[in-house]
Amino acid sequence: NGYTWYESQNAKNKIKVKWDNKNNLALIIDIRSLNGQSYSLTKTHIQQVNITPPWTQYGKFISKEYADFGD
Repeated sequence: NGYTWYESQNAKNKIKVKWDNKNNLALIIDIRSLNGQSYSLTKTHIQQVNITPPWTQYGKFISKEYADFGD
């Protein structure tokens, strides 16, 4: 399925992470206090963005020698 669930617990919180093995990122991070007073849930979604890379919008770069900057 390409995902791995990781769980950990300390004295105050229980943490669960759903890890996307293909893209090497956390899809879900769920942190809950053991006493039930607080929780945090973060979700990640991958979206295709159709933009032109910034380096293709400009002309060629001028090549200079490092010594040119030593004045």
